[in-house]
Amino acid sequence: MFATVIKNAPLFNRKEISEIFLNFDKVHLIREIETILLPGSALIIIKKEGNVLEVLTEEYPSVKLLYIDKRFVNESDVKPLERKKEMPSKNAMIARLYNFPKLPYIWGGNVPEGIPELLTYYPPKSPLSSFDYFYHQLKGVDCSGLLYAITNGCTARNTSQIYTTYPQVTTLKPLDLIVYPGHLLIALPNNKVIESRQYDGIVLSNQTARLKEIEHLEPKFVRFL
Repeated sequence: MFATVIKNAPLFNRKEISEIFLNFDKVHLIREIETILLPGSALIIIKKEGNVLEVLTEEYPSVKLLYIDKRFVNESDVKPLERKKEMPSKNAMIARLYNFPKLPYIWGGNVPEGIPELLTYYPPKSPLSSFDYFYHQLKGVDCSGLLYAITNGCTARNTSQIYTTYPQVTTLKPLDLIVYPGHLLIALPNNKVIESRQYDGIVLSNQTARLKEIEHLEPKFVRFL
């Protein structure tokens, strides 16, 4: 069996999806969220349990078992085509970064508008704080999710993949990436850099100053364009 994602769909590493929301760990992240698949993403269905499908997808290679709510997909007996990907222009991506909304850092997030259906599919058990209201909808991005969002899902999704996939460069141009294990920043014109930082969310800052702050982490520069 196969399926195609029909609307922005969270992908989880735990099949008890209803128990996941706002199940924060000690650093206030929900680690059971892997990513958000974009419409058109193709899936192989391994197993069904109620509303939950265990799946595989080329969009997100993983050694972990992956699960998705079937209300986000169309099932089929025919293998679907892979999602069509189109990278925006360099100028369009830069403009989007400069105008990116001030959103919180959300583990697994890569869709700035979030997924409002999650409030209906998994109703909160108690009133939500403003932050929890955003998190319940996955309305925010993590560090690699920011890059994934502005490229329309045309880049590797995880920092570890980005760190090893793209060629290293010695000098930075706009849209080059500053990467170290567990985090990345995106270079912008005029000596700026942008990132989605845990606790701070989307931050635009001076590139020289930020590089000085993280130099002890031995970041490397990589280019995805």
